[in-house]
Amino acid sequence: MARGAGARFAILVAPLRPRAEAHFYPAERAALWRDVAGRIAPEGGVLIRPGANASFTDPEFADFAHLNRCGRDRWTAIVADALRKEGL
Repeated sequence: MARGAGARFAILVAPLRPRAEAHFYPAERAALWRDVAGRIAPEGGVLIRPGANASFTDPEFADFAHLNRCGRDRWTAIVADALRKEGL
């Protein structure tokens, strides 16, 4: 639908605290996001999951799933760079 309209889109996947990334079904989550990426690509979509490679640390989180101000600022810069690289 997006591609037919000449549009592109991104799905952003925020990181979890490192212990949560390692504990909450990491292989299954990775497979899920690979599947999502494969499904959206033909429609002009791109999956951006910088948390998987950005090594966010515990002090950057307010809890297991929410970044604090420091984490948010770094996440914003990473996402902005990823969007630029994708031409979005």
